Amino acid sequence: MKRIMSALVPLHFESADVRMILRDGEPWWVLNDVCAILEIANPRNAAQRLDDYQKGVHSMDTLGGRQEIAITNEPGIYALTLSSRKAVAKSFAKWLFTEVLPSIRKFGMYPPPLIDQIDHEDWQDGMRLRLGERFREERLRWEALTGHGFEHVPGFSKSIIRTIEQTDSGARKGNRVEMMALAGMDVLYVLTGQRTVSPTERRVIDYIRQSGDPRSLALLAIAQAA
Repeated sequence: MKRIMSALVPLHFESADVRMILRDGEPWWVLNDVCAILEIANPRNAAQRLDDYQKGVHSMDTLGGRQEIAITNEPGIYALTLSSRKAVAKSFAKWLFTEVLPSIRKFGMYPPPLIDQIDHEDWQDGMRLRLGERFREERLRWEALTGHGFEHVPGFSKSIIRTIEQTDSGARKGNRVEMMALAGMDVLYVLTGQRTVSPTERRVIDYIRQSGDPRSLALLAIAQAA
């Protein structure tokens, strides 16, 4: 059961809205809205910094007639947040990569539907994705959470990451599976499409890790080792 968001839909982030639309199943955001959240004063300059594949145009009807607005996709969002020094950039990226995008890939919508609206087969969302797509989803979640690039994890580099995501090969070479697990990736999900923890449990785990409280981290380690 999937509902496609084919029109501009406002998503609420903190005290602002960012409008989003799905094109061929891929999310695009209104560039002006993104710039407002990231406190970028000149959206036109921001658009000029993006590559052609990171930006586009959406036509919409307004009271003043047909209007074209600039939009940016997931790679564009990633580029804008990484280049921003504003404190809100990290929380905005975390919200997108740990809440919005997983929900869209799983259910075709955000926010996710109520539990009783979900077909049983939708819980195995990863089975519909390629290994490279699952790796990319987990990588972006990890990078949004830690603020670091996954290429710094031993056994990985930008070229290796690109090979895995584009060809589905190389994830099992050497000690990469072990390093993914040590980094906190859901390795079973990456390799098979079946999650070891639910998205809700993942958010709780990520919150505990971010809190940095020694007692909470110790309890988490014990629970995961059980």
